[in-house]
Order: sequence, then C-alpha cells, then structure tokens
Amino acid sequence: MGVRTLVLAPLAGGLLLAGCGGPPVIDQAVSQTPLAAANVTVTQTGDPDVTIPAGGVTFSQDAARLLVVDVRLRFSAAQARTIALRATVYDSTGRIVGDATGGAVQVQPGAEITVELSGPTPRGTITAVTVEVHTVPAPAVSP
Repeated sequence: MGVRTLVLAPLAGGLLLAGCGGPPVIDQAVSQTPLAAANVTVTQTGDPDVTIPAGGVTFSQDAARLLVVDVRLRFSAAQARTIALRATVYDSTGRIVGDATGGAVQVQPGAEITVELSGPTPRGTITAVTVEVHTVPAPAVSP
C-alpha cells in the first residue's frame, strides 16, 4: 500500500485540502464460478396442463447479480389459469445452490409464454433444476 499525505493549507477565503501519494488500491474482483453448466438437467413437477419444452429454461444474472430463470411454458388447460413457479437449482453434487420464484396471471388456453423467475445469487454452478408448476383458476376479469 502506498503512503498518503494530506495537506491543509490556508487560502484566501478558506482552506485548500490536497492529497498526494500513490494511487488508491482497488480490490481485485473475486473469481466467480460459472453460473450454469453447458447442459443443465431440467425436471418438472406439479400440474400436468403446463409443459416446459426442451431448451425452455435459461439462466442469467441481473445487474445486482441476482438469479434470473426464464422458463418457457406451453399451457393446455381448458380455461384461463394463474401459474405459480418455483425453480430449485442444484450443483453437481446434488446440493441446493439457490432458488427462484415467479408466476403469470390470466394465462389463456393454448398459450406459450415465458415467465421470468428471480431469486438470490446462487452459491455454486447450476447443473440441474427442478421446476415446480402449480395452477389455480384465474381471477375473473371485470368488464
């Protein structure tokens, strides 16, 4: 670390504060493990009227480094429903390293939508995810 010296000098109408010494020390970025493996195993549980197509789950992090899970869904129920999702993510040893939640309201029969789930920063590399999907009747829409 460099030595810093601060100088306080009288100046007409006030004081002048000046600093000298080496440049400030900037902490190096902490090495990060990859967010997700190249091929993440996806398991779906819950209501059968919602399916996740192959390749329908992707992982990213937002500006705050929180987990973002985008899940593409195909909805085959006969009436509009509200869909609630929870993704539990695992590392290669089967240990839970994070989770994310999200949902969609008034999903219409036959729709294919993408739902964004969010959760805390994962604590390891994601190699598997279990997506729980639950539906309930959508609230009535007032005219």
